[in-house]
Amino acid sequence: MGTTILRFYAELAPFGRCTVCNAPLEPTSVEVLGDAVPPGVRLRQEAFWRCTGFGHIYWKGSHWRAMQRHIAQLCPGHVAG
Repeated sequence: MGTTILRFYAELAPFGRCTVCNAPLEPTSVEVLGDAVPPGVRLRQEAFWRCTGFGHIYWKGSHWRAMQRHIAQLCPGHVAG
């Protein structure tokens, strides 16, 4: 059972792909993103990623934290992204 979970986690590579189109995400900066980042998010976040497919922007907000908790339940001992 443990080996299967580890293999699944490695293949899943959480937080590496766009949740809409599945394109890879690339790190970027708030300076590059400019006004595309909401003002409140600009104040609270430091790390940003952009979808290489259509440009959707990601950061480690509440959805990221909820998904991290869910992954930790599915794959104990692994901290995602």
